[in-house]
Amino acid sequence: MKRIVVLMLLVLFLTGCNTENEKTTSADVQNNNENSENLEATTQNTEVTTQDAQLAEEVTYIVENEKCGELEWSLDSNGFLKIWGTGDYDLENIGWLQYADDIKIVKVSVSGITTTSSMFNCCENMQEIDLTELDTSDVTNMMSMFAGCISLKSIDLSNINTSNVVDMSGMFCYCETLQELDLKSFDTSKVLDMSLMFGGCTNLKKIDMSKFDMSMVQMASYMFSDCENLEDVCGFDYNYYVYDDTMYQNCKLPVDTSKLETEVYEFIVEPCQSGDLMWSLDINGHLEVWGEGDYKAKDYSNQWEYYNVPPWCSDKYADLITSASISVKGITSMKYMFIDCKNLVDVDLSELDTTHVTDMDGLFLWCTSLDYVDVSGFDTRNVTDMSYMFFACHSLNNLDISNFDISSLNKARSMFLQCYVLSEYQISQDLIEFLQSGGNSFEDCPYMEQYQ
Repeated sequence: MKRIVVLMLLVLFLTGCNTENEKTTSADVQNNNENSENLEATTQNTEVTTQDAQLAEEVTYIVENEKCGELEWSLDSNGFLKIWGTGDYDLENIGWLQYADDIKIVKVSVSGITTTSSMFNCCENMQEIDLTELDTSDVTNMMSMFAGCISLKSIDLSNINTSNVVDMSGMFCYCETLQELDLKSFDTSKVLDMSLMFGGCTNLKKIDMSKFDMSMVQMASYMFSDCENLEDVCGFDYNYYVYDDTMYQNCKLPVDTSKLETEVYEFIVEPCQSGDLMWSLDINGHLEVWGEGDYKAKDYSNQWEYYNVPPWCSDKYADLITSASISVKGITSMKYMFIDCKNLVDVDLSELDTTHVTDMDGLFLWCTSLDYVDVSGFDTRNVTDMSYMFFACHSLNNLDISNFDISSLNKARSMFLQCYVLSEYQISQDLIEFLQSGGNSFEDCPYMEQYQ
């Protein structure tokens, strides 16, 4: 009996040892597998890190953190150009264009810029450009921005603000690979020059121009020249806008040239900017002022005193003006707007919005040849000063200001002084009484002497 028990205990002991050995062996195998996996992962990570390091070593800079005007730029060995900062680049020496052949991909992160003229001119190998971080709200000139970018197949311009742009000439010219342009976000209400804008885009088939405003455009020569495959200019009436015989030269569009404009504009002052507005003066003495906002006044000397007046009223131009048309909104001051324009005889103010104007002081001061002016459309509810408004309008004989709202008026001194021949007039009793309380507004006005 004792021997049987001993044998049984021995069997159990040996069995337990085998079980523990099996457990140990299994654990060892598992540990070995885990160690192997860890080793493999470590090897893979080492390989990835090594690859990253090799890639980092491969990316070298042709130019790194270089200044160009107020901006900075870098160009790496893969052809990636990055431009960043606030302000303008040096237009006379655009640094990255010295390496134009090396540029393939571009990223622009810029604000406060006022011109993008020739920014990527003749970057013939540029294939991609990211403009999502380019703020162009202050830009006035986009001339030749992408000119000669023959490898550029597409451009996302949805972020581009063109509300202040005056010049778009040659903007996309000779972009020979472009097939489609979406420009429906473009505000062209201030653009004067679109010459050669799409000229030489031989593969361009479609342009969305549905929001284009051509009302201010003065120059459009060769705008679509050599657009041999252009079939669709969405929203653009190419038969209406025909500026000269070069505009659609060698272009596929079926343009009716019988509507060709033959009038040629010659200027004493080419369209230019004064403050927020644009103005021009042609050889016939016609002044045009257009835009939204205020003109920029400057010092101007005459025989009496110094005035802050618009540039067209300087000694150089005032006597040349015989007629004027004003298409302006958002203006707040019309002070001395036509001062000393002694030869002004015709002025069209039908497209002038005076809703926000507060100052009309000296508006037609010394316009001695002006015999009639239609101001019936004036909204004067916010005007506080009408002093000298028609002072020395010696030829003025017909005037209707019966609609003038004088609820905000504070001053109107000498409003009609020296209006010698003003015999036909309509004026409200409220304004008469206001003028009577303010001094010599009717002096030297023989047809209004009853109000003195």
